[in-house]
Amino acid sequence: MKEKKSIFQIYSDESGFPAERFQSLALISGKKEDMKSLRDRLNQTLKKNKLKEELKWSQLSDYKPKILTVLEFIDTSITFAVQKKIRVDVLYWDLTDSRHNVTGRDNIANLERMYYKIIRYVINTWNKETAEWELFPDENSSLNWKEISFFLKNTKLGRKPKNKPPLFSLFSREEDQDIFFQISKIKQKKSKKEPLIQLADLFAGIARFSKEKGEGYVKWVDSENNRHQMKILVAENETIKFSKKTLVKFQILNKLYSLCKKHGLQVSLKTHKHLVTKKPSNPINFWFYIPQHEKDKAPTKEVR
Repeated sequence: MKEKKSIFQIYSDESGFPAERFQSLALISGKKEDMKSLRDRLNQTLKKNKLKEELKWSQLSDYKPKILTVLEFIDTSITFAVQKKIRVDVLYWDLTDSRHNVTGRDNIANLERMYYKIIRYVINTWNKETAEWELFPDENSSLNWKEISFFLKNTKLGRKPKNKPPLFSLFSREEDQDIFFQISKIKQKKSKKEPLIQLADLFAGIARFSKEKGEGYVKWVDSENNRHQMKILVAENETIKFSKKTLVKFQILNKLYSLCKKHGLQVSLKTHKHLVTKKPSNPINFWFYIPQHEKDKAPTKEVR
């Protein structure tokens, strides 16, 4: 009797407007039945907190039910990740770095390439050679998912080269297997009706925020006496004021970072002043993109 193939799913969303310096995308992945369990838990949280509006990082405020819901979303996702039921992978980058600061940059084509890199990494890391994959991006995405699917289906699954950094395989053209990605479905979904996409939006937003406000967050944490106030002491007779919205996001970032530390997920924040996972194969993976070499350039509209 032919063995039934496992079905794995990826839910994704992006964060960052084209005019903003930092951009990000997040993927929540796992076996189909585990993703259903996670969705059920998230829906229970939404129902318990009587939150009917969509959770979006960019729209967070000091509205208590929304804050509680976000914190529970993070707590639940970390629990599932520690149990190895899901992965959370976030790739984010700086549009002013040497790769992206090019004339005529094609932001859509660049985002498609970033998606290709991170999806390829996620599937390889799960190491399920016979699994079928279903992709569910936010329907607001303007990407050409048929094109992304075509390149994924024509990409071989490869073993990670020995003595190379964990993310090396994303940029290596050397392949040593004739097993290809099996993408059986790509369907865009309404984020308002899909809590897994809302969860992806939260992680994508948190990563960007850590890069934008990381130094302020570290000072906020280190200033114990003023942690719950609207300002923190920076130096004698000098203060920096934070908005209520920023303070709310500091608290959420702190919750995430604390949970990662508690469970030994090797997520660094204070060292780099932004979220980075020291061991990307861990189930919570924050990857800040650094140009790989001189010729590593974002695509332009002329050459797409």
